[in-house]
Amino acid sequence: MKIYTYIKKNSKFIFFLYFIVIIIMSSIPQIPIPKIKAFDSIIRLDYFVHFIEYFILSIFFILWRLDNRSVFRFKTFLLYIVIGLSIAFLDEFHQILIPGRAFNIIDIMFDAFGFIMGIFVMYRSNKVRGKM
Repeated sequence: MKIYTYIKKNSKFIFFLYFIVIIIMSSIPQIPIPKIKAFDSIIRLDYFVHFIEYFILSIFFILWRLDNRSVFRFKTFLLYIVIGLSIAFLDEFHQILIPGRAFNIIDIMFDAFGFIMGIFVMYRSNKVRGKM
């Protein structure tokens, strides 16, 4: 419980720090894409990484934006999705400027799915109350 209290208390700082780490990592030119071979096809693991990093980002975002008395309404849910999509789009868009990197719509889809799932998990948890 103490770690949750610490994270909740510092969630704004943690959110921005984690976001900066995401931007720094996506600014590294020519990162090799991890792949595995499964069932005669190649699976790119970077999509899984995109999902996880934005899932975690959304949890920090929710902890920062809502307190235990907040009501998680449908409009709030939609607003947070728009914010997550905007962050994902800007992260991918800035990669056009990085040598060896490119804009990838599939990355945005996995970023968005991770962000939405993080919001959903936080909504369903006992830490955030509300009514959709």
